[in-house]
Amino acid sequence: MNKDKRVTLSMPIFFILFGLWLIFASSSMAKIEGAFPRMIGIFTLIVALYQLYSDLRATTYKNKFKDANILKVAMILIVLIVYTVLFDKIGYMIDTFLLSLFTMITLGYKNKMKAAMLSFLITTGVFLIFSILLKVPLPTLFLNI
Repeated sequence: MNKDKRVTLSMPIFFILFGLWLIFASSSMAKIEGAFPRMIGIFTLIVALYQLYSDLRATTYKNKFKDANILKVAMILIVLIVYTVLFDKIGYMIDTFLLSLFTMITLGYKNKMKAAMLSFLITTGVFLIFSILLKVPLPTLFLNI
């Protein structure tokens, strides 16, 4: 098996294992609390199995990570860790806006004003969906919705 095929098949195999882990981990939770992780696990497993089937049927393989910028990936992972640490301290709105803006600029979005407006719209939209529609409490510094 050549290197490109191993790289191509590694991702669906990883997600199959991740989906199985989610299903297994959610089985020890209460029925209501474990429903969403179990659904995500089942969905992940189905998509990964389909991807593995498609990849095994392919006749040519291309290493999708060949031109990946490892420094940008590492930088975004570090920023995600900082986001998680700051989430309760500075609240959802500020933290998510900054994460979204940083990610867009890091990935090469040139127009910073449009990136800021889009980050604001995404952050506000997701906030409204989770806090008002789904009634999920999100930490906020100044909004008491």
